This record gives sequence, C-alpha cells and structure tokens, in this order.
Amino acid sequence: MGHDLIGATVGIVGYGHIGQAVAKILSSFGVTVLIYNRTHYETAYGEYVDWDTLFKTADFVTLHLAAVPETTKIINAETLALMKPTASLINLARGAIVDEEALE
Repeated sequence: MGHDLIGATVGIVGYGHIGQAVAKILSSFGVTVLIYNRTHYETAYGEYVDWDTLFKTADFVTLHLAAVPETTKIINAETLALMKPTASLINLARGAIVDEEALE
C-alpha cells in the first residue's frame, strides 16, 4: 500500500535552504540521504553523489530546483530510465522541471 522511509535511500536534487531542511528532517527517519547539487555545502545529513548515482540508487527522489532555463525539463525520459522501477519521484519544485510527456 505505502512505502516505508525507514531504511530507504532518499535522493535530494537541489540542496539550497529547502533541500537542506528536508535532509535534516529525513535524518530522524533513519534513511540514507544522497545529494546532488552544483555547489557543495557542508552537511552532516547526507552524501554528495553524481546525477546518475543518485537516480540509480534512490528509492525516493525529491526535487528542490529553481525554475530557470537550465532546469526546464531536466527530469526527462533518460533520467526516469535511470530510476529503479519501484522508486518514487517527488517534485517539490516547479512543474517545468519535469518533462510531463516522459512520465507516460
């Protein structure tokens, strides 16, 4: 019915103020946190990894990106194909980040 966070791996794409807050909250659930961000900030709440590793490994991927031309449809068919069949994508950013046609 649902998915359990305990023991899961959560990938955070975008590690600004919101991504950092999400990582801090997730740390209390006993999850492994993977982070992809163009800039690395000091953190005790996760591990920085490359794009492909995050999408191939995570059970849940949360998006926290600004809607700018560089991020428009950054989540596309190629990115979705990297994900585990059982993984969940959670878009907490703007709709333009995800190529909705690729979700079909």
